[in-house]
Amino acid sequence: MPHILVGEDANGKKSQGAMALRPYEDEKNQVEEISVAAKLGLLGAVITTFGDALATVAAAVAIEESKAADLEQQQQFKQLQQQIEELKKEQETTVALNKRLEKLIERIEAK
Repeated sequence: MPHILVGEDANGKKSQGAMALRPYEDEKNQVEEISVAAKLGLLGAVITTFGDALATVAAAVAIEESKAADLEQQQQFKQLQQQIEELKKEQETTVALNKRLEKLIERIEAK
């Protein structure tokens, strides 16, 4: 609802109208507008800070997950190395047994 105020124009004549605000009312409105703008700015800064903190926590969690995954991969790699070593030993044993069997077969065939 517009306020109709009585004020004086530059010539000192009294005028009436919706936009004829006194100087202190203009200042009051500007202060209220600045106040609202400052509040919105502060709210935006708080939300931004919260978002940054949340992003930092997410990055820390990602680093910890990555460390755990790396440790698991290292353990799996060690297990694979052990299995490879065991297979090599089995192969060497098998080769040695095959050579013995071949010698035995040669002896049997020679008789």
